[in-house]
Amino acid sequence: MAPSSVLSFNNLSIKEINRHKLFATIYRNPNLPKLRLSQILDMSLSTIDSNVKRLLHEGLIVASGPLKSTGGRKALGYVINARHKSAIGVFIRAESVIICAVDLNGALIAQSEIPLPYQRHDSFWQHLASEVNAFIAATPELNPYAILGVSLAIQGIVAIEGEQSHVIYGQLLNNQALSLSAIQRFFTLPCALHHDSKAAAFAALWEHPQLENAALFLLNENLGGALIFNNTVHYGNAFQGGLIEHLKVDHEGRTCYCGDHDCLECYCSKHALEAQAGLPLPSFFAHLRAGSSPANGLNLSQVWQRYLEHLSIAIRQVHKLVDGTIILTGALAPYLTEQDLAQLVALTNEHNAFPVISALAPKAHEHTLTTVALSADETQVGDLLLSLQDDSIVALGAARYLINAYLEYFEANPISDPRCNLATIKLHLPEQHF
Repeated sequence: MAPSSVLSFNNLSIKEINRHKLFATIYRNPNLPKLRLSQILDMSLSTIDSNVKRLLHEGLIVASGPLKSTGGRKALGYVINARHKSAIGVFIRAESVIICAVDLNGALIAQSEIPLPYQRHDSFWQHLASEVNAFIAATPELNPYAILGVSLAIQGIVAIEGEQSHVIYGQLLNNQALSLSAIQRFFTLPCALHHDSKAAAFAALWEHPQLENAALFLLNENLGGALIFNNTVHYGNAFQGGLIEHLKVDHEGRTCYCGDHDCLECYCSKHALEAQAGLPLPSFFAHLRAGSSPANGLNLSQVWQRYLEHLSIAIRQVHKLVDGTIILTGALAPYLTEQDLAQLVALTNEHNAFPVISALAPKAHEHTLTTVALSADETQVGDLLLSLQDDSIVALGAARYLINAYLEYFEANPISDPRCNLATIKLHLPEQHF
């Protein structure tokens, strides 16, 4: 299973280019009949017909069924075959890993969480590779020969340079170096390596492709952050863009793992909240919502108020920078309520000449969050978007990087990413080009 990453329109015949254009059009416009495809692409019906037959034969598309009749025989619509390719995403955490598989639409096929404490040792990667293989074998929807690769996300700044990709800073790794080439030795499928927060931002951008400017707060064990500018995840010159977790939000003298003091990480990470409350997250919120007192006698309402105050300070600073959507997601997100979001908006707007737009914003401001189509697991208050996907969003985003790179070959990629693309990501493509 030799990996390949060199895919482009170079040296393609006109027939192949037409076929790729047709695939991209069907990907972006599902359930269209041949006549409509002919009109969109300005191709003859005979050209469309021959290319549809070829794509059907190659398994890249399938007929979606008869469309509504406008008189005469019902025309067939076409959609991509979402299971033609798939990708594996892995989120490496301190005590466990989350493994997921997604299809060509970026939709979740399967997901599993496995207890596997991180260790800086070859045995960890051997064990992880075995768990990934077991996950693939236990998922009947996956064709092992159609998997593009394994995309790994970890808490740490990742410099993305093809096979030379490596973690240059990370709390989980105790700031020790980790290269993609060292990891690849243990996997048969080609691997990619990503910063967890940027993978989460990539997942959010996939689900909301109309987002122009946004900031993502990943409320995990250790806090993470990422920025989206001009519809693209922001990496920065040295891949350090968007480190929201290291904004200074107080002067209590708390030491951050980065060596500085009073970073947002010290106040608003899952670890920090549990340490302040003296309770694990489920117990903290159970007492908080019930209005009951824990055995340690702490006033949890005050603890939570301080948490929201510190978070609002960071949101206020970041919102001035991005002037866009603020996305809250990660392990803490499922515990937040719409009332919490409303309070965050109020705290952020307090003494703020540039407020986060309120839920009652005038029509003129609907270019921001109010244009975002919400899913069932999302809540909106003003410019705050709460995504309830918990930290599994990281594995999802990591896998979608591979799908996006594969679709780039057809110029059908939903996201134009300047760092993670066909030039830097290897894909497993046993068939010729497909």
